[in-house]
Amino acid sequence: EFEKFKSKELYLIINNLKDFLNQDDYNVKLGSIFLLGLTDNPEALNILISSYSSDLLPEIEDSIFCLAKNNASTLIQNLNREEIQCREIIIRILGKLKIESAYTSIVDNINIPLPDVRTEVAFALGELNNIESINDLIKLLEDPSYDVQNQAIISLQKFDKEIVLPKLTEKLNKTPEEFELIFTKIVFELKPIIDISEVIKFSNSDNFLVRKTVAESLKNYHQEESFEKLVDFLKDSHSHVREEAIMSLESFGDSVIVHLLNVLNDESPWVRYYA
Repeated sequence: EFEKFKSKELYLIINNLKDFLNQDDYNVKLGSIFLLGLTDNPEALNILISSYSSDLLPEIEDSIFCLAKNNASTLIQNLNREEIQCREIIIRILGKLKIESAYTSIVDNINIPLPDVRTEVAFALGELNNIESINDLIKLLEDPSYDVQNQAIISLQKFDKEIVLPKLTEKLNKTPEEFELIFTKIVFELKPIIDISEVIKFSNSDNFLVRKTVAESLKNYHQEESFEKLVDFLKDSHSHVREEAIMSLESFGDSVIVHLLNVLNDESPWVRYYA
């Protein structure tokens, strides 16, 4: 219906809808947000972004998403707004729509103090699937926020392993102690699954969390080499590693029974429990 109106008439309608957003009636606000999302007009997009409200966030985000498909440049321009919380929505939508021209503007928000914004940056970079963003995602792996780190890991797993592994290995060689655990988490979940040799080489790590991650990942390899390494882990010095090895061995069937019987006297009650 909006397509039938001339630009001047549509301008008046959009302004009226803007005024309705200031009314107290919650349902009137919802209706205005919904209609603004149907106008396919960049000014409507600006109004919705300016009307950022946590109470109406899902509705505003839906309407912005509808408008952004044909008004991506307007959405990108709004990433310079002072309202940092609003950037979270914009970056998420730009990522969902895979707007490649937004790459630079998204990366500019990589150091924003709000963790939620940085989490959306990590998400969007994974959706854009731009090779240049791999280095940015590796940087986010050392973010102080766990949510940001986790999203960066998920996003890196979307890239081809032949591209990601060399860059991760380079980073690991520079900061082995700090980066080893994160490295193993990413590597073991890369698709397609990596060679078992890439997994087993971390089984002698001094960091028990790395060894635990190795034990967890070996359940994906129904090979003799994997089975043997998991049996070795039943003698690991850390109980968490032994627990993880038992859980991974479960997928190997009856052949594990004799080994589980051997750990029923383990000093850790949880190891005995899992066995």
